[in-house]
Amino acid sequence: MTIPDDILKMDFTRAVKMEDGRHLEGDGYLWTYGVGGCWATMIYAQGSGKNHGILTHYSPPHFHVNRYKLRQLGREHPEMKSAQRKGAVILLDDMYDLADELGYHATKVGVHELAIKDMFGEMEVKVIQYPLFYPDDGMREVIVDLETGRWHSWFACGTLI
Repeated sequence: MTIPDDILKMDFTRAVKMEDGRHLEGDGYLWTYGVGGCWATMIYAQGSGKNHGILTHYSPPHFHVNRYKLRQLGREHPEMKSAQRKGAVILLDDMYDLADELGYHATKVGVHELAIKDMFGEMEVKVIQYPLFYPDDGMREVIVDLETGRWHSWFACGTLI
């Protein structure tokens, strides 16, 4: 996936600011930037001939606010829960030790994953860690493409379903 020209031109009408989240229905995309140490949560759903996408961008101390925003967006768009096809991706930096002996970080991620499934229904939730220190990382953008159900970032890309 290539970065759309209007993102390169800084089209902020589709941007999700840090410490916020947004829903979009139809075709198009959502994007955020400056994801360096933050969590980006992407949820995608296809149902009744419509595509739905949610993107949130929160710093780790505001973990609970992220879940609150997801719950709010889920209540505003209940059709996402009954969609036939859906999936989610949680991006977080590689400083989180998901295999630590005490399980603190793994538990935090697990709670977020369970909250997504509770709010939006059963789906695969992929947890992907990005390198906090990445050479030539530019804007550290994350893009959700509703037309294709794919996501793109400065370090990787993939499918949401």
